[in-house]
Amino acid sequence: ELVCRNGDFSVAEIILETPFLLRVFNGEPLKPLEASLQQMCHRLTELGQNNLLCFIHCLLQLTLNLRNKDRRFEDLCVLTGEIMDEENYLSLYGTSLTLKMVLQLSKLLLTYTLGFYNKAEEALNEILRPRAIRSDRFLLRIWITSYTALTNYARYYETGRRRYIRKARKSKRVLQKLHSLDIPDATTHLKLVDIEELGIEKHRTNDICRAVDSSIAYLRAQESKHFVALANERAYMILSRLGCLEASRSYLKGAILAYKEWNADAKCEWLSKQYNDVQKKPADVTRDESSNIG
Repeated sequence: ELVCRNGDFSVAEIILETPFLLRVFNGEPLKPLEASLQQMCHRLTELGQNNLLCFIHCLLQLTLNLRNKDRRFEDLCVLTGEIMDEENYLSLYGTSLTLKMVLQLSKLLLTYTLGFYNKAEEALNEILRPRAIRSDRFLLRIWITSYTALTNYARYYETGRRRYIRKARKSKRVLQKLHSLDIPDATTHLKLVDIEELGIEKHRTNDICRAVDSSIAYLRAQESKHFVALANERAYMILSRLGCLEASRSYLKGAILAYKEWNADAKCEWLSKQYNDVQKKPADVTRDESSNIG
């Protein structure tokens, strides 16, 4: 508040930027986070610092989209709604590397979480484009590396193109290096990324489930509700792709519960519809789920 009153906008921007970005991207429950962002908007308006509202609006719109059950699911990928308009944001602030970074990071989290992995790849390309956006200011490099791996794994599963695997594993090696150096949060991200490899290499279904359960238990202990939700959802998708419907159902149910705990009502409702459809399908009782798959 002091730096805002003194007009130190660049300092105020950094002070506001880092904690709120980390709160969003580290998976803090969305309902209290939305309240904090609304309170910050109100306070900045009282202080007459409208120029600092733009990136808070971006993060607030992200939380509102994830909680919105009334709009078409596809429309939620665009950061346009009650608080801001994405096109206007880009036209007004597109020359600011910091504000453009906030927008693209928000879109990456939003589109990956909603399952639109091609759109997540587009946002990721903007973030990683040389000299387009400065990421060195952010305490989010582990997060960016993690989502680079996750997005490329997801795109590999969608397209079968090996170049995505090469990119994903390159990012995974960076996380492994950070983990070996005891960098905070590296292990948490690596546990989520590890799940993706289980659908590529040959494993027994029971071994996959044990590995997934171990990762989920770790993520839950870190109180990362978003990562717990993603881990369950990705395990469901991987096991479903391998034909293990019975094993996959419990992870879909776990994903719904975790998204509900995270307050991501839009994703929770969409997955609940998926769950109802899955429940109607007969389990693949002919497959020996202890056999090798992959």
